[in-house]
Amino acid sequence: MYRLARTPFVLALALVAVTAAWASSLWACSPPGANKPTGTLRVLERDRAEGGRARCLIAFLPGIGDEPEAYLEHGFVDRLHAANVDADVRLVDAHFGYYREQSVVPRLVEDVLEPAETAGYDQLWLVGISLGGLGSLALSSAEPVRVDGLILLAPYLGDVDQVATVEGAGWPEQVDVPAEEPFDRIWRWLATRDTEATPLVLAYGEADRFRDGHRLASRAVPPSDVLVGAGGHRWPVWEELWGAIVDSGRLQRACSAPTEREPEEQTGDE
Repeated sequence: MYRLARTPFVLALALVAVTAAWASSLWACSPPGANKPTGTLRVLERDRAEGGRARCLIAFLPGIGDEPEAYLEHGFVDRLHAANVDADVRLVDAHFGYYREQSVVPRLVEDVLEPAETAGYDQLWLVGISLGGLGSLALSSAEPVRVDGLILLAPYLGDVDQVATVEGAGWPEQVDVPAEEPFDRIWRWLATRDTEATPLVLAYGEADRFRDGHRLASRAVPPSDVLVGAGGHRWPVWEELWGAIVDSGRLQRACSAPTEREPEEQTGDE
């Protein structure tokens, strides 16, 4: 596990507490985005400056109450392209309304995943913060062979009681946990996924209010792919973690051109 050095963070407002994500466990009041239209997803394209399609497509899913433009405002895309990652970017307005209607997965499939496959990208990576981390996991656990990698920043994995119930059931050794959709499928997938086929980076602040879920999920993630920073559920924390992830070279290696196979050595008479 990588632990980032403590640095002073600019004070920032914490995000509104994330809801339990599906219709069976909604807040009594409506969180930000609950009443926004839920048709075809609004997707912003931010491709690399060089001509031609990149090898990878990276789709960013926002947290509750955030517009996808927040990733631009906080420098995520600039940092990615400055590091020469061979990737085009899609910023996806997957707001809370899609989670409330249980339509986030089919909409992501139709509006993000399928266009990426049609365009011929070699890999699709998902980056999700908080609620966006939940959406990334929901899609990956539903379509495991179609997502090539995930970067989860402080993903919402259920409230304290839900996480305690999953842990008390013996997860990850016990993969069938007493949880409702999509959490049961997500926890099962986390425990059983092929870590080489679908790499997953988990990053969060050590004072994050959802850290119980993060610490539990980290049991199913290779220690080298878990990053812990100082601070809570805030953009300055995620900015530092994102910088560390990009600087680690993970995405550069994943999105680099495939290495050509060496010609096999000939045997016998030529």
